[in-house]
Amino acid sequence: MKSTGVSFHTFDSEAAKTKISFHIYKPSMYDRETGRRFPVVYWLHGSGSPTTSVAPLAGWFANAVAEGQMPPLIVVFPNGWDYGMWTDSKDGTRPLETVLMGELLPLVDASYRTIAARSGRIIEGFSMG
Repeated sequence: MKSTGVSFHTFDSEAAKTKISFHIYKPSMYDRETGRRFPVVYWLHGSGSPTTSVAPLAGWFANAVAEGQMPPLIVVFPNGWDYGMWTDSKDGTRPLETVLMGELLPLVDASYRTIAARSGRIIEGFSMG
Protein backbone atom coordinates (compact mmCIF):
# COMPACT_ATOMS: atom_id res chain seq x y z
CA MET A 1 0.00 0.00 0.00
CA LYS A 2 1.32 3.47 -0.88
CA SER A 3 2.26 5.86 1.89
CA THR A 4 -0.62 8.26 2.35
CA GLY A 5 -0.42 12.02 2.68
CA VAL A 6 -3.09 12.26 5.37
CA SER A 7 -3.21 15.04 7.95
CA PHE A 8 -5.60 15.85 10.81
CA HIS A 9 -7.22 19.28 11.22
CA THR A 10 -9.87 21.08 13.27
CA PHE A 11 -11.81 24.29 12.89
CA ASP A 12 -14.17 26.26 15.10
CA SER A 13 -17.69 25.73 13.80
CA GLU A 14 -20.04 28.63 14.32
CA ALA A 15 -23.01 26.46 13.37
CA ALA A 16 -22.17 23.60 15.77
CA LYS A 17 -20.62 25.86 18.42
CA THR A 18 -17.70 23.45 18.83
CA LYS A 19 -14.50 22.31 17.16
CA ILE A 20 -15.03 20.05 14.18
CA SER A 21 -12.33 17.69 13.01
CA PHE A 22 -11.48 16.34 9.60
CA HIS A 23 -8.68 14.47 7.88
CA ILE A 24 -7.41 15.38 4.46
CA TYR A 25 -5.50 13.28 1.94
CA LYS A 26 -3.34 15.08 -0.60
CA PRO A 27 -1.72 13.20 -3.49
CA SER A 28 2.07 12.93 -3.53
CA MET A 29 2.42 15.50 -6.33
CA TYR A 30 0.46 18.18 -4.42
CA ASP A 31 3.61 19.73 -2.95
CA ARG A 32 5.67 19.35 -6.15
CA GLU A 33 3.15 20.74 -8.63
CA THR A 34 2.43 24.06 -6.92
CA GLY A 35 0.52 25.54 -9.85
CA ARG A 36 -1.88 22.63 -10.13
CA ARG A 37 -5.43 22.51 -8.79
CA PHE A 38 -7.07 19.25 -7.77
CA PRO A 39 -10.62 17.88 -7.69
CA VAL A 40 -11.97 17.03 -4.25
CA VAL A 41 -13.86 14.03 -2.93
CA TYR A 42 -15.72 14.53 0.34
CA TRP A 43 -15.90 11.03 1.83
CA LEU A 44 -18.74 10.75 4.37
CA HIS A 45 -18.27 7.94 6.87
CA GLY A 46 -20.95 5.53 8.05
CA SER A 47 -22.72 5.33 11.40
CA GLY A 48 -20.61 4.89 14.49
CA SER A 49 -17.20 5.14 12.80
CA PRO A 50 -16.06 8.73 12.31
CA THR A 51 -12.36 7.99 11.84
CA THR A 52 -11.75 4.24 11.55
CA SER A 53 -11.99 4.20 7.76
CA VAL A 54 -9.65 7.15 7.11
CA ALA A 55 -6.34 5.27 6.89
CA PRO A 56 -7.52 2.34 4.75
CA LEU A 57 -9.50 4.57 2.39
CA ALA A 58 -6.66 7.07 2.04
CA GLY A 59 -4.39 4.15 1.16
CA TRP A 60 -6.90 2.93 -1.40
CA PHE A 61 -7.10 6.40 -3.02
CA ALA A 62 -3.28 6.73 -2.98
CA ASN A 63 -2.88 3.36 -4.70
CA ALA A 64 -5.57 4.12 -7.27
CA VAL A 65 -3.85 7.41 -8.14
CA ALA A 66 -0.38 5.78 -8.26
CA GLU A 67 -1.67 3.04 -10.57
CA GLY A 68 -3.38 5.53 -12.90
CA GLN A 69 -6.87 4.23 -12.08
CA MET A 70 -8.01 7.73 -11.14
CA PRO A 71 -6.61 11.24 -11.50
CA PRO A 72 -4.76 12.87 -8.60
CA LEU A 73 -7.27 14.29 -6.15
CA ILE A 74 -7.75 15.61 -2.65
CA VAL A 75 -9.96 13.59 -0.30
CA VAL A 76 -11.60 15.19 2.72
CA PHE A 77 -12.81 12.92 5.52
CA PRO A 78 -15.11 15.05 7.72
CA ASN A 79 -16.05 13.86 11.19
CA GLY A 80 -19.84 13.65 11.15
CA TRP A 81 -20.09 12.41 14.71
CA ASP A 82 -21.11 8.84 15.43
CA TYR A 83 -24.68 9.06 14.11
CA GLY A 84 -24.86 12.51 12.54
CA MET A 85 -26.68 11.36 9.39
CA TRP A 86 -25.11 14.27 7.43
CA THR A 87 -28.23 16.44 7.70
CA ASP A 88 -29.27 19.27 9.98
CA SER A 89 -31.32 17.89 12.84
CA LYS A 90 -34.84 19.24 13.13
CA ASP A 91 -34.17 20.65 16.61
CA GLY A 92 -30.99 22.40 15.44
CA THR A 93 -28.64 20.64 17.85
CA ARG A 94 -26.73 18.79 15.11
CA PRO A 95 -26.31 21.11 12.10
CA LEU A 96 -24.16 18.67 10.16
CA GLU A 97 -25.23 19.64 6.64
CA THR A 98 -24.58 23.30 7.46
CA VAL A 99 -21.17 22.45 8.91
CA LEU A 100 -20.23 20.41 5.84
CA MET A 101 -21.60 22.61 3.07
CA GLY A 102 -21.48 26.05 4.69
CA GLU A 103 -18.26 25.84 6.68
CA LEU A 104 -15.98 22.94 5.77
CA LEU A 105 -16.32 23.13 1.99
CA PRO A 106 -15.42 26.86 1.85
CA LEU A 107 -12.58 26.28 4.34
CA VAL A 108 -11.08 23.53 2.18
CA ASP A 109 -11.39 25.66 -0.97
CA ALA A 110 -9.69 28.58 0.79
CA SER A 111 -6.91 26.47 2.31
CA TYR A 112 -5.98 24.05 -0.48
CA ARG A 113 -5.49 24.20 -4.25
CA THR A 114 -8.87 22.73 -5.13
CA ILE A 115 -10.96 23.10 -8.24
CA ALA A 116 -13.32 25.39 -6.37
CA ALA A 117 -16.40 24.79 -8.47
CA ARG A 118 -19.27 22.35 -8.50
CA SER A 119 -17.61 20.49 -11.38
CA GLY A 120 -14.51 19.94 -9.22
CA ARG A 121 -16.22 18.23 -6.28
CA ILE A 122 -17.98 15.00 -5.46
CA ILE A 123 -19.57 13.77 -2.27
CA GLU A 124 -19.65 10.06 -1.63
CA GLY A 125 -19.60 7.80 1.36
CA PHE A 126 -20.70 4.67 3.13
CA SER A 127 -23.98 3.77 4.84
CA MET A 128 -25.25 7.00 6.44
CA GLY A 129 -22.71 8.85 4.26
